[in-house]
Amino acid sequence: MSIAEISELVGLIGTLIAFIVSVIGWFKEKKWTKIKSFIEEKMIEAEKQELSGSNKLKYVLLACKEEYGKTFERLESSIRGYIEECINFSKKINHK
Repeated sequence: MSIAEISELVGLIGTLIAFIVSVIGWFKEKKWTKIKSFIEEKMIEAEKQELSGSNKLKYVLLACKEEYGKTFERLESSIRGYIEECINFSKKINHK
């Protein structure tokens, strides 16, 4: 195998790896978008039930835990972070 062939092979492998990483990233982003939609839906439900702030959080976290099972433990900090983002945004809009 010549150096040119090795160089082409390395380039092809690099391109393939970049493609695989992109596809994995796309699937993760699509999954996270679905999770965020679920969180928003549960936050609206909690709001309609007129729960207190801490009970709203418990309601949403419990719903996420039931929906995502074992995956929830891995995602919990991201879920909590997203909920906080939504709360802060809501406070900014409502001037609270």
